Amino acid sequence: MKKDQRAAKNFREAAERCGIKRIIYLGGLGEKNDRMSSHLRSRREVGYILTQGSVPIIRVRAAIIIGTGSASYELMKALIVNNRFIPFLPEFNSRCQPIAIRDVVKYLVGIMETSGLSTCVYQIGCKDILTYQEMLLKFAKILNRRVRFIDVSWVPFPIQWMCRLYACWLHCFISIPVNITSLLLSSLKTDVVCTDNKVASILPFEPLDFKTSVKWAQEKEKKSMVFSHWSDVRPANMADLLPICEFEASDFIIEEHDVLIPVSPEEVFPHICKIGGKHGWNHANLLWEIRGWIDRLLGGVGLHRGRRDLSNLRVGDSVDFWRVEKLEINRELLLRAEMITPGLSWLQFQLSPEDEKTTRLTLRAHFIPKPFWGNIYWSVLSRFHSYIFKGMLENFKKQSLQTKTDQGTL
Repeated sequence: MKKDQRAAKNFREAAERCGIKRIIYLGGLGEKNDRMSSHLRSRREVGYILTQGSVPIIRVRAAIIIGTGSASYELMKALIVNNRFIPFLPEFNSRCQPIAIRDVVKYLVGIMETSGLSTCVYQIGCKDILTYQEMLLKFAKILNRRVRFIDVSWVPFPIQWMCRLYACWLHCFISIPVNITSLLLSSLKTDVVCTDNKVASILPFEPLDFKTSVKWAQEKEKKSMVFSHWSDVRPANMADLLPICEFEASDFIIEEHDVLIPVSPEEVFPHICKIGGKHGWNHANLLWEIRGWIDRLLGGVGLHRGRRDLSNLRVGDSVDFWRVEKLEINRELLLRAEMITPGLSWLQFQLSPEDEKTTRLTLRAHFIPKPFWGNIYWSVLSRFHSYIFKGMLENFKKQSLQTKTDQGTL
């Protein structure tokens, strides 16, 4: 909470120095009381700190935002997809007034474009007010799945401990980190509904209902139209890591393999950009799964995080427990590891045209070991690495040739 307060104060002062005319802050709904979670309390405190400056601030408050990439939405979906029986606490059955991400954007843009607004608070939400249990049941019906709830209130632990334990259990099969899940769960004990509709006086439109919001989100996923995702934010302990080019070459252990493919780089590169997520890792997927589970048990992101888009990548995208650090179309893909290891890791795919119809695909694994444990870790895994990397290259070659054959047949 102290970091949030300091960040809000710094932002407010920077806005004043830069002559910003208006700040629009998206915070959380919820009446301030003893049941309010630390997460919602912190968001409320940030909004208050921003109002202490000379720049007018419009505080927009919303509950759960329904849309692909939203952590709350992904948590609900993961619960339903991965469970038939869902542990539930009576404290989690508060009332909620969700809102579609489409409508949030409409409100934010509308407020930004409305002149003459001074410091004030607007509450936004759809017309549906549901308990969290009702939301999960409606969501499950849309996904054509049946779920049941198990009352675990008999467990003799305080609610905060239960949220943490629940988050740790969910960590086994969802991609959202434990700390975020725990914060979201602790917020479920507070009613988050609109107590007024002042926003209608400046933006009088009808927001989508819950069912339509979920269906539209599903359509966005099917059409690969997810432009932002909660996983775009790097893990807290890896947010400030330097790019590979900032390190001395002498620091690295490098394992390199290559293969000649009798097609152009333009025909190979799309296959490389599909690795991870539902496509898997092109070879020895069981070993990748085992490594992902080990990472999850150690508290890392594992393989559950997946990808923002099934086919397309951009710099900053997460790819399971990797992140795209560099992307040059038809030339290079550089992934940085965000798994828990005794060192820093990168995986590089480089394409070099040998002639007009031949491409050399080079795979390099870069590793900077931490003293002692890092070298042992790399030595233990070196044989697995060689097997996995050589197999990946051979499969990229097969896929590229198969695509060329299919295109020739058409």
